[in-house]
Amino acid sequence: MSEETSDTLSSVLIAFEPALKSIEIRTLAMKSVSSEANWINLITSIFISEKPLAEVEAEHKSLLKVKTDKFAIFLKATPFDLALFDIFSEILQGTITFASPAGSETVTSRKADLLSMKAFSTPRRIRGLSKLMLNVIDSDSSSNTERKNLWAIISVQDLEAKRLHYSDISALIRGMIGTDYLNLGDSRDFDLAVSSGIEIESAEFAGSSFKVKVKKVSGVKSLQLNFAQGRPNHYDPIWRGDALVEEGKPSNDNPNLIEIDVTPPSVQPFDQMSVELINRNVPLNISTALAWAPLENVAEPFLNTFNAFCDFEDFKKMLFDPVNYGKQPQKIFENAVTWLLSLAGFHTINLNIEISRLKSKKCKKFDSLVAEESGVPIGSADIIAYEDNKRLLLIDCDIGGVDDNKIDKLLEARKHFEALSKFGKLSFVSVLCTPRECSTMTNNGVVIVDKYILESIFENIAKGNRQAARDNIFNMGIL
Repeated sequence: MSEETSDTLSSVLIAFEPALKSIEIRTLAMKSVSSEANWINLITSIFISEKPLAEVEAEHKSLLKVKTDKFAIFLKATPFDLALFDIFSEILQGTITFASPAGSETVTSRKADLLSMKAFSTPRRIRGLSKLMLNVIDSDSSSNTERKNLWAIISVQDLEAKRLHYSDISALIRGMIGTDYLNLGDSRDFDLAVSSGIEIESAEFAGSSFKVKVKKVSGVKSLQLNFAQGRPNHYDPIWRGDALVEEGKPSNDNPNLIEIDVTPPSVQPFDQMSVELINRNVPLNISTALAWAPLENVAEPFLNTFNAFCDFEDFKKMLFDPVNYGKQPQKIFENAVTWLLSLAGFHTINLNIEISRLKSKKCKKFDSLVAEESGVPIGSADIIAYEDNKRLLLIDCDIGGVDDNKIDKLLEARKHFEALSKFGKLSFVSVLCTPRECSTMTNNGVVIVDKYILESIFENIAKGNRQAARDNIFNMGIL
């Protein structure tokens, strides 16, 4: 198969011939003048797929019959036969014929050689499902004036659509033609999609290997998986590989699935593996998948020991979704932040606790900073965290976002300690942590550690890079 023709529709159909069972045609046709005029194709959708002919015909029978004196939607289905492409021969002659109770209906179309057109891969929604399809979209640029007139007629047919239980004519056309991508005035007159039923069913890391399950159809050969392993902070993939699907083995759970295992040279938490399923005879993607290496690959002993007491999934929920985790979400989040900073290598103390003292009805609290002489509050912090010989963090936590009152109290606490001479060159940093997303990284000099920064800290801890985890707080271009 030559490179010049390997991406045409006919080449694609040859490559997937064993998987294809039916050709389905759905045509929106118009009459521009009177009921005696010929039907003219406005847009025809053609679906070539793995669906049995009986299934497609049953679906057609369940659809509404749409036919007025101005527009109609015609349906038909034929078996897939590589030797007899009747529908493509018809279109090449400029007609499409449909059977009807009264005999047959002929729709005039532009003469188009669809089989010689180039196919391409693109994600699209068809009948509510998002899939990677092999597509041919042919636009009629030779009769724009006529098409505009036809679209003008169809655009005022909302009443007819409502009578057929659709919200408007655009919804009716999309539903009946079978594509979610259609605008009134569209330049397309032929829209063709190929679905072979061959796809990546699942892709995931399994320890140090990567396992892919492919839904395969008997008889289709030359299927290949291409792998690209990415790593945070690396611009290019750190590893590329491939595997032939034919060399895989049937899945124990489902004999219709083929399992393929590959072993990259190294795997770290949060490595990303992208997979493309291709046919070696056509330069198109059939299916894609993406997976991330899980935390089970963590080698950092402190985190592994912590995980033995607190499961990672629980920890992540406490940190990123405390409101839906327990009855005291603010306390839950404060504890999770304290743990996170400890895992990152800070010496941490949670100040926001209450202690009931003996012989006293009052609880003792420690999160408020009070002047020794006057007893006047001069700031507050929920957590203090210390990085050896570098800096000391005054941290407040707020599950509601950035609170200006807490910002002011953090600033007052920092100014108090900076005014004292006994700390030498040690720097104090005010930090507000929140599980929400924030548009700003600072507020009056207070560092805002939002959801995204917390995630970066978490990921670097998981990879055993504690210094990078700590630096996530300070690499905002402000410190």
